[in-house]
Amino acid sequence: MKDNKGYLKAIRFDPMMTIKVIVQLLPTKNKKRTLELEKGSTVDAAIRSMNLFPDAWIAVRGDTPLPLDEPLKDRDEIKLISVVSGG
Repeated sequence: MKDNKGYLKAIRFDPMMTIKVIVQLLPTKNKKRTLELEKGSTVDAAIRSMNLFPDAWIAVRGDTPLPLDEPLKDRDEIKLISVVSGG
């Protein structure tokens, strides 16, 4: 990142600006994974951080489906369920 004079500025990692989210991929990988995301990140950002395509997964918190633009909170636990379609 550069300041207004073109000099590079050091960017410090601030743990207060991140959240931890526990994600479980179903049904393929029945194990939990902890993600560290920027505060204010959405379901879409969490899915993309795992190099997955958002359209291929349905996010659920508890028993409630979540839209892709749903903000996540620190210590959220969500399940990502693989979408299967065919003809």
